[in-house]
Amino acid sequence: MKEEITYKVNVVETSKRRRTIKDNINKKKTYHKESFRIKGKFKQVPIIVLPIDLPVYHLNNGRTRAEQRNYIVENSKKDDFFEKNQENNAQQRIQHEILFRASQDSTANIFMELKRSKDFREDSPLLLESNGMVINGNRRLAALRELYKSDVKTFDKFKQIPCAIIEEHLSAQNIKEIENYLQVKKENKQEYDWISLALEIKNERERLQLTNKQIGVSMGKTEQEVERFYNLIKV
Repeated sequence: MKEEITYKVNVVETSKRRRTIKDNINKKKTYHKESFRIKGKFKQVPIIVLPIDLPVYHLNNGRTRAEQRNYIVENSKKDDFFEKNQENNAQQRIQHEILFRASQDSTANIFMELKRSKDFREDSPLLLESNGMVINGNRRLAALRELYKSDVKTFDKFKQIPCAIIEEHLSAQNIKEIENYLQVKKENKQEYDWISLALEIKNERERLQLTNKQIGVSMGKTEQEVERFYNLIKV
């Protein structure tokens, strides 16, 4: 049975998020052991602890694209409802619901794992941009927030969460390459369903103007596979 939504997202203003992250990095310059593939090179990034309310969900998230599309159709919203409102409370709250449901997926029930352990491993932080936008770990963040809200005493450790920060400027294409590497090529706990993958390829071709070859390299797929998924979503 799916858990009820109790956490209500209230987006922290961008400049405040940036300032909090920068101040924390300056106070404690610790680097994450794992290197992340950034702009084609593997680099180490600083890791800090941030309040659970500070990170912002990444709305151009390939794993949730199909659910976002369902919401747009069912509620007669414009196609760019999520894309053009990245930091609005309304869209962030809808994304939270989508992500929280995904965190309870039977093939990789992140929510139940965190509920049982009552702990969040420091060697597995969320990956954030310098503005606090989550690149990797959106489902975990949704699960952590719901658990903390349900019982602040039992899940007190979730009040502050470890976050790895990419300090350098990232373009939309850079972010998508990192996401693809971590979630499409490397992640093996929960596969993208074919609709989400096809929608993601459509988004990268049309929004980012990437070629089949560029998308294929980023996702670890052939140009023919990319074209097939693109044609499937058009059908």
